[in-house]
Amino acid sequence: MQKAHKKLLAIILAAALLLGIAASSIYAFMIDGKPVGRINIAKTNANKYLGDYFLGGAVFEILDLNGNFVELVATDGGGYAQSKWLEYGLYFVRERTAPAGYVVNQILYPVVLASATPGVPETPSSPVAYANITVPNDPQPGIIRVKKINTNPEKGNLSLANAVFDVYAKNDIEMFSGGYIYRAGDLVDTIYTDASGDGQSKDLPLGFYVVVERNAPSGYSNPIIH
Repeated sequence: MQKAHKKLLAIILAAALLLGIAASSIYAFMIDGKPVGRINIAKTNANKYLGDYFLGGAVFEILDLNGNFVELVATDGGGYAQSKWLEYGLYFVRERTAPAGYVVNQILYPVVLASATPGVPETPSSPVAYANITVPNDPQPGIIRVKKINTNPEKGNLSLANAVFDVYAKNDIEMFSGGYIYRAGDLVDTIYTDASGDGQSKDLPLGFYVVVERNAPSGYSNPIIH
């Protein structure tokens, strides 16, 4: 397994070195005569309709080819982070801490720093090599669960199936990037109970909601607001 892993890494590195990395118009920076580049990380929201929050404060660790720690970087308010100057080679990027409101992305991303002009010898005037990766995060959703109960079974032990609950946004749920996911009073979901009286909503953005029973199961009376 270890030999196969090393072989795979070698193939990834060789392919990247052949293809090269898109360069900026800045000139190369060299340390001790060795060309170096930087890893750019862009943090994005995978589904802003489940919650749209500030993208700053995500923390990433950068590892070298052998899995050794290289450095930690954190995203700014725009969701961007950049590594220090690194020698060409294969690295790995992994998210350690997600921004508030998001779920940590546990994928280990391979990233290659290689010449921006493959086949051309590196000089101080060569374009800088930047490796760019995008790391999406899912917002942390919430679920509303309802439990329908029979408060007086002596008057009838009837099925609790098919109670219908409407879920409304209590307040405006805003997007950090502008606009709203829901406005106060919007109907956001409808919940139906099973025979045991259990039901749950779809995934919802974090916020405050009101649950109103629209229809009780046959043989039951309707409470108004929960």
